[in-house]
Amino acid sequence: SRKGLGSEARGAMPDAQAPHGRGPNSILDEGPTTVLGDRPGLVDPIVQELATLLEKAAAEAAIPALEVEVRLGVLQLRSQRGCERAQLPFASEAALKRTPGFAYRFVPGLPTEVFIALSQRLDAMSGDSVPSGRRLDCGMPRYEHTKDVYFRTPDKNRIRVTHNLVKNSSDGKDQPQAWMKRNLNSIDLYSGHRTPYSGPAFDLRAAVSTEEMVDNSFLGPENTLEMMREKRRKSYFFRAWRIDVTSVTTTFPEPEHDEGEDPSRHAQPPQHSCEVEVELDSYPLQLNLEAKLKGGPHKLYELLSDFLYTARDLAAMTGEVEPLMKPIPLEASAPVPSDEGRNAFKDVYPDITEPVIGHYLYRLAEERQSAKRLRTEEPSANAE
Repeated sequence: SRKGLGSEARGAMPDAQAPHGRGPNSILDEGPTTVLGDRPGLVDPIVQELATLLEKAAAEAAIPALEVEVRLGVLQLRSQRGCERAQLPFASEAALKRTPGFAYRFVPGLPTEVFIALSQRLDAMSGDSVPSGRRLDCGMPRYEHTKDVYFRTPDKNRIRVTHNLVKNSSDGKDQPQAWMKRNLNSIDLYSGHRTPYSGPAFDLRAAVSTEEMVDNSFLGPENTLEMMREKRRKSYFFRAWRIDVTSVTTTFPEPEHDEGEDPSRHAQPPQHSCEVEVELDSYPLQLNLEAKLKGGPHKLYELLSDFLYTARDLAAMTGEVEPLMKPIPLEASAPVPSDEGRNAFKDVYPDITEPVIGHYLYRLAEERQSAKRLRTEEPSANAE
């Protein structure tokens, strides 16, 4: 089911009418009584872990608003290169954890052809021609063209300065804006083993981070330029989250080199990537998280469940094999072997079953039979 893509976000707002101090703070905290007499919770384990990470991050002092996003990509073993995906012995989704004997990495992004197909499919699903009951309720997509310049501070933090490349003085975003983002924690979800003939498969990384605007004067000569990323982004907005599909071109600064040396020898070439992510709206997240931390009724689990299932549905939809194209019209079929050819084959290869395909075998038999006939006739001619 892809209801999650256009879901009404059941957990967008906490229930203000629920009683305080009586029973669980969420209807998912306790499930039906089991045969053992206990009442385990009904929360998805990954949702529960994500909520725990959020509570832990929010409990830290002086931390700004939290962000939750899920990115699509592939999980690779350290020994793999390129776009190859790890084939692990899990038939269904599994949360991975690095251990001394198991090292992997998450490579975000989609192949170009898959990225284009997904973007076109989202456009088709949200178009005005789609009946209202089947249309994605996300309004008109928003387009952005920006350039992010990344700097590394001496204390290893990263600052992003965003330049709006679409000049529009009415939105007040023409001036560069500096942001500092800190990645707090993440959960890597392997979507399960998939055979190649079933189509591609993509994994997820759910990340908890914080981002705050900093003064441009914060950028000093002590900071190191890392890279520039030019982004062309299309965003689909839903009630409590948005889906971003972004084409990114990454360039790197010219490396240091000796005088007289060609700098291009050590220069890193530009890189192009196609990135897809789902980002949760910070307002309903903060509202429900604060309610849970205060011990009041909340719908944090419902909000995170709808959000995570949207990302899962998006990954499944991205990996679906599209209907095959109509086959190319074939030319006229090859002629059926003649009786002479079939007789020649039986004469030359009496102990071999007649071939089902491969008319050239009949021709070879005819040629071999002709050569045999000539060898037989030559001694008779010499004798005369």
